Amino acid sequence: MSTEPTPPFVPSRNQHKILMSKFAEMLGRALDRSVSELVDHRNMLRLNHGKAWTHGDLNDTSELKRQTAEVHISQARLADGDFSLLVETIEALRTQIDTAFKTSIFATITESCNQNGQTVQATEESLPDQFMTMLRKISFGIDENGEPSLPQVHIGPGNPLVRVLQSQPPEFHAKLQELVEEKKEEARRSEFERRAKFRKAPFNE
Repeated sequence: MSTEPTPPFVPSRNQHKILMSKFAEMLGRALDRSVSELVDHRNMLRLNHGKAWTHGDLNDTSELKRQTAEVHISQARLADGDFSLLVETIEALRTQIDTAFKTSIFATITESCNQNGQTVQATEESLPDQFMTMLRKISFGIDENGEPSLPQVHIGPGNPLVRVLQSQPPEFHAKLQELVEEKKEEARRSEFERRAKFRKAPFNE
């Protein structure tokens, strides 16, 4: 008894269009999850613009930076209708773009901090004091409920910051908490002043 080989899967033009649309949709969701690890969705805006834009008040021009990713798709597996290839390809692209995005965003933050003097230099012994200095240099944000939000701290593998801070005496943690409360109150005052600039228009009957 002989069996005929399974004919290769050849999608129609409409099927190909649907497949690529779903592929782009799945890749987009995967990338959104990666971006949300660093940027809150409430702080994301989607704008139509060219390759560069200028902030008039800051006299600063920003430009889009190209990011690329490359994957290789097995023609044999595609012809056999192996759709697990779709998931593997999306994950490979997501990993590459995720790495490029995170590298780019930290490079941009570093460049901005260097230009504005918002940096601290620390050895392991001076980490506690420099951590306090870092907090004094930054401003806390305000959430949608009008309450101060603590800043995020991102550290690389092997960085001793957490271990060193946890090993500090109670006096250090008391001073740290006092500084945090001061920065929260500073954020509240700043938000109050900002909102005071927007006066309500008089109600005309």
